[in-house]
Order: sequence, then structure tokens, then C-alpha cells
Amino acid sequence: LSLFQLAGTVLGKCIFDGVVIEPQFAPFFLAKILGRVLTYYDLQSLDSELFRNLQMAKEYPGDVENDLCLNFTVAKSDGTEPELIPD
Repeated sequence: LSLFQLAGTVLGKCIFDGVVIEPQFAPFFLAKILGRVLTYYDLQSLDSELFRNLQMAKEYPGDVENDLCLNFTVAKSDGTEPELIPD
């Protein structure tokens, strides 16, 4: 949080002094600041390797769970797994 405050202070000081800057923000960060709902495809600008691997699993022609031994489950704090909703 303190880094965001620092960035805001620096940007505010530049605007106050009339200094022109061209900050380069990541697309997912700009989308979040503008209040846009982030989607699966916004992950590409955050972590391209993770996005690419998820995309390969999504487009895999075989059985992902059995062939690649992948399943997408989460555990609650009490250790139980909630039932997944099929897509």
C-alpha cells in the first residue's frame, strides 16, 4: 500500500509542477484502476507463462484429468473440498 501512495505522490507532484511523464502501466493494472472487470485473458499481461500453460490445458484434446493428472480443486479452511460446478 505504501508503494501505491508513493506512486500517487510522485504522479501528483509531476502534475502539480507541469512535468510531462509517460508512465508504462501493465494492461491488467490499468483495467483494475479504471474499474473494468478483469477476465481470464487479462492474465496474459500479468503472467504470460501461466496464461500459456492454462491455455494449453484448456485446448488439450484429450482427458486433462487422467492424461495430465490435473484437476482443479480447492480446499476450504476446514480441509473439505467444495463440489465443483460444471461449465
